[in-house]
Amino acid sequence: MKATTTTNIITALSQLGRRESLDDNVFLKIEELVCRIYAPKSNHKTVSELRWAMFKKNQSLSVSMPPTRDSLMQPVLRAHYQCMIWKNNLTANQIILSPSECGWKWEDDKWVEIMKKNLPAPYAILSLVKCNCEKARCSTYHCSCRQVALYCTELCGYDANEDT
Repeated sequence: MKATTTTNIITALSQLGRRESLDDNVFLKIEELVCRIYAPKSNHKTVSELRWAMFKKNQSLSVSMPPTRDSLMQPVLRAHYQCMIWKNNLTANQIILSPSECGWKWEDDKWVEIMKKNLPAPYAILSLVKCNCEKARCSTYHCSCRQVALYCTELCGYDANEDT
């Protein structure tokens, strides 16, 4: 990781809790940090891009993929909330956000963490067929996509768009 990138990420992390709401630029840098943790040699800056690239490449198991943007947002909101309290601990009569705006929900007379609000992927992707054909095999009925009357896509081992 470049020194300027590292400095920008550290600066962004230091901004947690400084304002009432989480700054979009702070979240983008945290998202970039998560991308660097999961794929250090990658140039992806968003977890959505990285998840798609990993999924296309080898349909990675969900446990080895980075969190979705929504799943990442929830703990970042909770960290922001906690930092806001710590950074204002000497302030009398603090005006702080409700935990419901920062990754928690009120359930059974207590605050519980929100893990995610959305599906991990569009429903259609959760049941896609893909092949791992070489270029020559994709044009035959040995291809699992062709066997079920589908065209090969970006998810397949051979992407017809790579020839162009």
